[in-house]
Amino acid sequence: MFITFEGIDGCGKSSIIIEIAELLKNIGYNVFVTREPGGTDISEKIREIIIKSEKMDGITEGLLYAASRRQHIVEKINPSLERKEIVISDRYIDSSLAYQGIGRNIGIEQILKINSINNKILWPNITFLLDIDPIIALERIKKRNKNDRFDKESILFHNKIRKAFLQIAKKYNNRIIIINANENKQVIIKKIFDKIKTFL
Repeated sequence: MFITFEGIDGCGKSSIIIEIAELLKNIGYNVFVTREPGGTDISEKIREIIIKSEKMDGITEGLLYAASRRQHIVEKINPSLERKEIVISDRYIDSSLAYQGIGRNIGIEQILKINSINNKILWPNITFLLDIDPIIALERIKKRNKNDRFDKESILFHNKIRKAFLQIAKKYNNRIIIINANENKQVIIKKIFDKIKTFL
């Protein structure tokens, strides 16, 4: 099973993923947790380039994410799925659709095209979109003292990305489940875990 978590920066994905993975392990599943961009040596190097570069063309950004993702799939995700593990990824293709496809105005179809190998895309079985007010998310980011290129974007950009994610969730409503990330963390975790158990 391939599970992904999406949302704007500061929505709480990373900490929730850790707890969900532990809950799944406790009921007997082998779980592989990873992230995008990243997850492999090559992909982590691409992550550094993307995050630390002050200026980057939107299409270049999209291509780098696609390259990182391809290596991630080949080296980590597919082998884990073949071993019958549950793969949980902190971000995946929906982030590219939102940030580069809509946020950078490249277009969803173009992002799908550059992520297609032999006209195929490895889609998650289920995706949780943690939806949150960008003002709250930015306050969280300030507290963790994180300072990458995306964190420096204006509130208008973060609002645009939130709307983009909701648009994508509507397009792929058979796969994407919207979770209110403004709720209590334990309430969120229970909702997500219950959904995963139903799917399993």
